[in-house]
Amino acid sequence: MKILSLHSFKGGVGKTFIAVNLAYMLSRKRKVCMVDLDLLAPSLYSFFEEKKYINDFLYRGADLSKCLVSVSDKLSAVLASPNPEDIKRELRKSDKDELRTLEKLLSLRKLDFDYLILDTHPGLSYSSINSLVLSDVIFLVLRPDKIDIDGTSSMLKIIENISKPVYGIINRDDGRELKLPIEIVARIPCSCEVTMDEPFFVESFKDHPVTSSIKELTSFVLKL
Repeated sequence: MKILSLHSFKGGVGKTFIAVNLAYMLSRKRKVCMVDLDLLAPSLYSFFEEKKYINDFLYRGADLSKCLVSVSDKLSAVLASPNPEDIKRELRKSDKDELRTLEKLLSLRKLDFDYLILDTHPGLSYSSINSLVLSDVIFLVLRPDKIDIDGTSSMLKIIENISKPVYGIINRDDGRELKLPIEIVARIPCSCEVTMDEPFFVESFKDHPVTSSIKELTSFVLKL
């Protein structure tokens, strides 16, 4: 099994959109699970009916298998809780708590999937580092603007000791040449039709340029 993190320097760059649509495209050929690890600002619960949240597994002794939500034959999801008390708990966690969380997260490797797609909390919080440490490959999502480019470049210097392959994904691409110290493996064009009103844009807009870009990213992932 390969674990892929979709991460970003800051929020609002389209990380979740790319994560769920990549997971959908991969599930056409492989068995995939997408995991919401943004425990401070969860989002996938908006689209899928939960059994138990990953918070129940991490903190309340629930069996990990009970947290799996079946989306389709080859696609599952593990959701993060939107409960305000669960979010407050994340804000209060100590470094020791985060180490215990990482030990529990390592159990995700026991799940029976070809790919896990982790939708992480943006930035460099302890929980974000846990997600990156858990991963086999890291994809950094950014927009082609100075704040994102500079922030992503700085973040790369901080996470270089994690020693995992890191690739870039440009969202809302405008065609500019960008100077980044990583390989850019996908450029998702800007489109006003892209929303998060439904999870799988690639299913609803099969011939759209954005869908073509997600397909190219999927092909790259399958070759890793």
